[in-house]
Amino acid sequence: MIVIHELGHYTVGKKLGFKIEKFFIGFGPKIFAKEKDGIEYSLRAFPIGGAVLFYGEDEGIKDVLSFNSQKVWKRFLVIIAGPLMNIILGILIAIMTLSYYGDYTPVISQVDNGTPAAQAGLQVGDKIVAVDNNKIDFYSEALTTLQEHSSDAVTLTVDRDGQYIITTVNYYYDKEAEKQRIGVIVGQERRTFSFLESIRLSFKWIFYLVSQMLAVLWGFVTGAVSTSNIVGPVGTISYIGEAVRTGFESVLRFACLITVNLGVFNILPLPALDGGRLVFIALEGLRGKPISREKEGAVHFIGFVLLMLLMVVFTYKDIVRIFS
Repeated sequence: MIVIHELGHYTVGKKLGFKIEKFFIGFGPKIFAKEKDGIEYSLRAFPIGGAVLFYGEDEGIKDVLSFNSQKVWKRFLVIIAGPLMNIILGILIAIMTLSYYGDYTPVISQVDNGTPAAQAGLQVGDKIVAVDNNKIDFYSEALTTLQEHSSDAVTLTVDRDGQYIITTVNYYYDKEAEKQRIGVIVGQERRTFSFLESIRLSFKWIFYLVSQMLAVLWGFVTGAVSTSNIVGPVGTISYIGEAVRTGFESVLRFACLITVNLGVFNILPLPALDGGRLVFIALEGLRGKPISREKEGAVHFIGFVLLMLLMVVFTYKDIVRIFS
């Protein structure tokens, strides 16, 4: 996923005439290095990232070949190309997964007696096709929508033996579960898609993943989401191991999650990330002149150090979690 990300920067940079000095995967000591056409390609010891280094990128070099001497729109395209490559890869994996394996659609597997759902006439086997007139294609989409619903009632459209039934169901507070419910358990049923359907639904699938990631990140900032729900490199590898043991479909789904996560995280407006660099480029475009390259470089360096420290913290938590 990191190679794909860095190839985005590298390819667009080469096409637009940027001078590239280094392309490496990982950080730390070099395991392998080779120079070709003035570019050093290397593999580093610690597989926790990578980079494409452009000539004069974090320096105040006044040279027509330097990164910062290039036009604002060119630099913007080079920087955003990395995250976009991850998103595009996610869409391709989603198309592959949906066209070959399909996905799960929401089906009511239990209706509790005496609840609003039972009173509204919902039955076991009803397939949920819309919530509040918004089309539902995936099980996870229905589950999230019903759990995070903010009003006192929800309008469901269900498919019952080929007949569409629309009904409004009130929420009630379940003291035992300590949450708002309508009185059903939503199960899942496998559904297959044609190749053209898979292309259309892949965009919706990726949009759903991105929205959920942003919600979790916002929850992390506000304190609503615990750091125990976030894993680092070691935790990610352990989950990949579980996915491999489960089957290739799980590997594809997890790969899609990782690459979209990488794209979204990198576009956040934080120092040392692509999003942080885009902020400085956007400010330069608005001001008509750049912020001091030395100051920008210092901000990114501090951001990089903080990210590495955060990586160490999450790695420690991963190891403790695994051994406990």
